[in-house]
Amino acid sequence: MNGLHHNLLDHQYQNTHLRDRIQDIDVDHRIVFSFESNAQLCDMTIDSVESRLLLVGSQDGHIYVFDVEDPSFFSLDSIKHTSIASVCNRSKGSGFLSKGSPLVCVQWYPVDSGSFTSASANKMLGIWDTNRLECVTSVSFAQSLSWLSMSPVACSHNLIAVSLGPCSGESTGRAVLVDPLMGCTVTTLLGSHSQSGLTQVTWSPRAAYVVVTGGWKYFSM
Repeated sequence: MNGLHHNLLDHQYQNTHLRDRIQDIDVDHRIVFSFESNAQLCDMTIDSVESRLLLVGSQDGHIYVFDVEDPSFFSLDSIKHTSIASVCNRSKGSGFLSKGSPLVCVQWYPVDSGSFTSASANKMLGIWDTNRLECVTSVSFAQSLSWLSMSPVACSHNLIAVSLGPCSGESTGRAVLVDPLMGCTVTTLLGSHSQSGLTQVTWSPRAAYVVVTGGWKYFSM
């Protein structure tokens, strides 16, 4: 009984402490991230290895990498971060002065920040080398890309799940699995989604072979 009472008190203390911390959450307006342009930001993610590298994709096709633990300027009134690396996502074969293709999604490789993936409005999936800031592999699709995801727990595969919009002649959207080593689609997942296609796809955080997809009206596993 004493053990149960102790556990209840401990749980109550944790809830009280957590509630107080949540109530104190607020935006720190001193911290500023500086970008090369004023384009809308489309997606961002922090690496899961060190939790310090912030990857950002923008509407004008720029990809930025920030070190959130090492600001470029620090004072009592201001903390400024400038990107430690940036690159413009241009279509293959386009000139240097061409506009970048808007980013839809950017994601770090789950176990190594030396690589990341991107999905862009030009219907291209890109696999990037972080150190060289170079797209080493690209996969093109007939449909628009809405999202991509890599499994955080898979040990026997490194497949990239990609959600796609509807294709001509098809009644529903679909998801595909891409093998980054082969640089092509290896499996197509047909789902019962609306004609407007899929909007989201994500791997299960526990099961290496479970993918969840979502559309305008339904979700499937």
